[in-house]
Amino acid sequence: MPEEATTSVAPTQKTAKRLLVDWANFQDGWVRTVVGEVLASGISLDATALDVIYAQFLSEKGFGVSEAVAVPAIELGDESAEVQSVLRLVRLEDIKGVNALAPDQKIDFNSRVTVVFGENGAGKTGYTRVLKRAASARSAETIIGNVHDASSTGSPSATLTWAVDDIESSGQWENELGFAPLGLMDVFDSPSVMMHLDTDLTYSYVPADLALFKHVNEALKGVAERANGEIAIRTPKSNVYLQMFDRGSEVYPLIETLSAATDVPKLRALGTLTAEEEAKLPGFTASVTALQGDNIQAQTTMAKARLLANTELSTLMAAVAGFNQDAYTQALVDLAEAGKSQAALEATISTEHGIPGADSKPWRDFVVAGDAYRDHLELHEYPRSEDVCLYCRQSLAGESVRLLAAYRDIANSAFQTAIDNAVRIAGQLARPILDCDLDRLTELFNDQDPDNDPHSSAALKFVELVVPLQEELTANCAADLSSAVGSLPAIQTEAAARVTAATKLIGELGGKAEERKALLVQAQTDVRNLQARIRLKANLEDIEAYVENAKWTTGLKTVVSRLPPTQASLTVTSKEASQLLLNDNFDERFKEESEALRAPQVQLEFPGRDGASRRVKTVISHKPSEILSEGEQKVIAMADFLAESSLRGASSPVIFDDPVNSLDYKRINEVSARIAKLSEQRQVVVFTHNIWFATELISQFEDNKDLVSYYSIDDDGPDKGIVTGGTHPRWDTVKKMTGKINAIIQAARSAEGEIREALIEQAYSSIRAWTEVVVEQEVLARVVQRYEPNVMMTRLPAIDGAKLEVIKAVLMPLYEKACRIMEGHSQPLETLSVRPNLTELETDWAAALAARTAYIS
Repeated sequence: MPEEATTSVAPTQKTAKRLLVDWANFQDGWVRTVVGEVLASGISLDATALDVIYAQFLSEKGFGVSEAVAVPAIELGDESAEVQSVLRLVRLEDIKGVNALAPDQKIDFNSRVTVVFGENGAGKTGYTRVLKRAASARSAETIIGNVHDASSTGSPSATLTWAVDDIESSGQWENELGFAPLGLMDVFDSPSVMMHLDTDLTYSYVPADLALFKHVNEALKGVAERANGEIAIRTPKSNVYLQMFDRGSEVYPLIETLSAATDVPKLRALGTLTAEEEAKLPGFTASVTALQGDNIQAQTTMAKARLLANTELSTLMAAVAGFNQDAYTQALVDLAEAGKSQAALEATISTEHGIPGADSKPWRDFVVAGDAYRDHLELHEYPRSEDVCLYCRQSLAGESVRLLAAYRDIANSAFQTAIDNAVRIAGQLARPILDCDLDRLTELFNDQDPDNDPHSSAALKFVELVVPLQEELTANCAADLSSAVGSLPAIQTEAAARVTAATKLIGELGGKAEERKALLVQAQTDVRNLQARIRLKANLEDIEAYVENAKWTTGLKTVVSRLPPTQASLTVTSKEASQLLLNDNFDERFKEESEALRAPQVQLEFPGRDGASRRVKTVISHKPSEILSEGEQKVIAMADFLAESSLRGASSPVIFDDPVNSLDYKRINEVSARIAKLSEQRQVVVFTHNIWFATELISQFEDNKDLVSYYSIDDDGPDKGIVTGGTHPRWDTVKKMTGKINAIIQAARSAEGEIREALIEQAYSSIRAWTEVVVEQEVLARVVQRYEPNVMMTRLPAIDGAKLEVIKAVLMPLYEKACRIMEGHSQPLETLSVRPNLTELETDWAAALAARTAYIS
């Protein structure tokens, strides 16, 4: 449970500070220290202060180096309202490194409303980006230089002039995100629409008393971050000690599981050795070396080699001794006689049927294979005259049937059966000798030192006798084994004796090996354990520190895990304070703004997290962007923005960047009126490319034009953002259009062919627009104008009705001719190829100018 304050606090009226103090007095002492310092300074605590509080936190939780000190309850003194000054934007100039903006441009801001109008691509956005970054707006963008000019280098910069309570100051903005004191400006632009519409927003402006909760929460986070940082540093990253100890030692399991739960007393006991105990290590090591000797293994290997050689020799000798010479010779005789008879039969067939090579082995193999195929098909009566050949599937004729019958006789003759039987008997008799590996036997006895061992020498000679016999038996040739059999008695007895002796020796050596193996295991265990204890003694201090750090970090993790509930309780208190200072007030103002802008109804909620005040909007549990039209979304976002910006206790500039996109003209009027009303409390700067909106906003100050300043932003080829002051958005003038047409005609005079024709068409297109401007501005005396919402009835007397027919007789035919000639308008097929020439253009243009001059004179 958190430490409770010992000093009681008398009940008093609820305020944000009172709520914070009451919360703090039921927290730990270090938390009360945080709140006390935040209340005293009114700002976030710096790193030095947080370091001191973190040390206090560790002491209170038993992890510090000093004793914890009791912190008394916080006593709240007199509370006073926050006081804010009036901030005004005065001038923006000397802009460098911002997009392609031209140098030496300046905007002087009106203390009430400044309207900056510019078409798309003219450079208006460059100025808004500077102000948004200076204001640290939520939608502030990264600014880059002129990408089309390789010589354009350097960071974005500008000179900004402002006034606080009418005292002017200037400063050099160097691309900072937030430029004091202009960071107090509010900005509404297209990207901020979705923020104000769907996003769970924190307030961009928070009263100082409510900001205290944020500062306290940041301090709590700072303490948690320091704790987690120290935990990360002191938590053992890896067990570097495990590689020092051999697996299987009694120390290894303790080192393998080093942690906060390690039995340190047991480690100390194992790491405590006397000098006498350490002195035993050389003796243990010598025992291991002696027991690891391979003498027994070498003897065993030699005995096994002798046993194998004499065992295989005995097998060969038994085969030779048991060979039935008479039966083998009779089998060869039978084979020869049967072969002669079979050959005679085949020769007869070869002669009778004219088959070349019928007495060769490939032909006999062919016949035998064919008969085996016939037997496989179970054609027991084959061949017959009604049969077909087994291979080519052609019908058999009489001679073919007799030939195939002869083939069958050869394959199944008694002579062939006798041959097969004789080969089988001879093979069976020779098999025991043929199965002996004479090469392997020779290799085995060559390893038995035949130069010094008479038995091994005799064995090799015996094998040499058998080698040609084995070759003769393989070829079913006559073989005389008498010489080999005669040498048997000399080596049979010695081979049997050596088999018996080797078998006995192997058994005796095996017993000794098992005994030595057991002794070796024990000796190795003694060495391993003693070495591990000696290493443990040398590293015991570091290993104990490892365990201590593990215990420390484990305990601190447990304490840090209890901080989120503390922060959660602060959030609950913050929400109550936010409700007092912000949400109730914001809700009322948001509804007022929504009604003024005819915005659709949405639900407002005020969830709080991390000690911050937030708000979120929904339409029947859906995000507004999922339900509302684009125009409705924009006015909802603007209502949210205006309600939020109105929460400031004092004045600071409000920047609007194209605020009326997607709005219908009625809402444009309402937005214009609302911005004009806002300028009574806050300085307003509006950037727009909507000429109707610019005109409507300026018309709000028709009775006092000093309250609004107007600038147009234009481009001049590569240079963008050329600032021109004025009183009203510019449109095409008669003078401007006349100069443009004169320039086109002059260019056509010096051109030829298709280029001249194209210039003539362009001139007529401009003449068409010129006639419209003349009618609007001069003939109708600007009574009705484009982009103007009202009919200027006071100018109606300026229209000269007597001259209307005269100028109409000139302008109408010219207008219709221009419509037919200009690109984008269709014309009759018969006139499609009839194009005006330069002389005709000059004549028409001269007539138009004369008619205008006559009217306005």
